[in-house]
Amino acid sequence: MNKIKKVFIFILLAFSFIFIASFNKASAYGDLDYIELYEIKVTPKAEDGSLDIEFHIIWEVLDSTSDGPLEWIKIGIPNYHAKDIIALSSGIRKIKYYADGGSYIRIDFKESHYEGEKIDIKFKYNQSYMYHLNEEYVVYDYNPGWFDDIKVGTCNLYWSMDGVDQIADGIVSGVTFSEEDGYYKLSRELGYGETIKMRLRYQNNYFSNLDPKKEYTDKYTKPITILLTIAAIATLIALCIGLYYYQKSKQDPYMNERGFCTGYYHWYLFNRPHRYYGKTVNSKGARIVNPASTSGGHGGFSGGGGCACACACACAGGGRAGCSKKDFYNTNLKSEIVLKELDK
Repeated sequence: MNKIKKVFIFILLAFSFIFIASFNKASAYGDLDYIELYEIKVTPKAEDGSLDIEFHIIWEVLDSTSDGPLEWIKIGIPNYHAKDIIALSSGIRKIKYYADGGSYIRIDFKESHYEGEKIDIKFKYNQSYMYHLNEEYVVYDYNPGWFDDIKVGTCNLYWSMDGVDQIADGIVSGVTFSEEDGYYKLSRELGYGETIKMRLRYQNNYFSNLDPKKEYTDKYTKPITILLTIAAIATLIALCIGLYYYQKSKQDPYMNERGFCTGYYHWYLFNRPHRYYGKTVNSKGARIVNPASTSGGHGGFSGGGGCACACACACAGGGRAGCSKKDFYNTNLKSEIVLKELDK
């Protein structure tokens, strides 16, 4: 009991040390980045109600020592129904949809960026599955992705004024809308994890081809990804089962529990013991005929520390007299023959 208690205390102390070290490391870091400008411009399509969205971000690297230089970022989006993702600034090497416990657009830069550098990032894409429908109106409730560990100097959210029947003013306390170049504009500074939001409604007849099946969703994993994952797991299980039965089919089903085996060594496959046999049986489990015996049947001795008997009697240690005396296998095996073979 004392030994178990010591092990438990050791594990508890180890976890405590790891937690404290991680906390101190996180506390030692200041802000790694700062977003000077976070601008989102949204234009709903009059045909299908999907949103054309354009981003402009000015990102400043404050610390490239603690976690290394900035090489890629991810920007939160509402769901995985993102298409036509296009980079508009020259510093972007690769841009794509990215599922990581949520929906994102991942941007990989052509170069690594270090402390003091500012990166001008522009891209656009089309976002669907965003509206809510009722009998009279099409409603959008939109807020762009936020940043839990980064402050934003200015966030500007623009929404096209075309066709808007009503817009909710003052969703965020102390913030009001303005109008600029045909867009409603909502602007504010954002702290850690803060966001900005617009709620707008349109008359149903403004959109020419709305699909009721494309109402808002927050799903971030594509069905094809789920199917491929299930298929991969199923294939792996099938291979394991196939390999197990293949191994099983290669063994003499009478070999392991026959009661007449020679010395052996164990090896394991899927936690199931298998045996290498000595010279009394060959690799397929067939008995090597003893030229000194004309009785046929089965013979031999156990030199491997005990052998289970197919007749269900106990064979312990190095003997199995019970099986031999009862002659369950009708071999007419005599002890004199066994002793003669032992002498050899």
